[in-house]
Amino acid sequence: MTNRSARFEEELKLWKWLGNKVLGKAFNALRIADFEDLKKVVKNALFDDVENLVEKTGQKTPPVNPEIVAKERKVIEIERAALDTDALIVPCRGGFLMKINEKLPVVRQRFACAHEIAHTY
Repeated sequence: MTNRSARFEEELKLWKWLGNKVLGKAFNALRIADFEDLKKVVKNALFDDVENLVEKTGQKTPPVNPEIVAKERKVIEIERAALDTDALIVPCRGGFLMKINEKLPVVRQRFACAHEIAHTY
């Protein structure tokens, strides 16, 4: 197997895993034509999930507060700390603990929080 072929297989495996995570049992019942169709289905499911999360938090218009959304993704605590990185998220009993670099500008802290939320899937 070539490197390109191995990389494709690895990426395909990842997209299938993500499809199962986001869509659950419904994913296996879908008719997916090809790899591009698979990516489109999974991306649409993720976008729908994000829209539902934001709606669930009662935030109707931008800017969306990612810390409120984080609670819906089982982030139990968000701590500001001096870190060597922008942010990190750690699984813990019942959810996740998020740490955000307190030295970042507020806009960057919001971005880092949103980025870490993606790791809860």
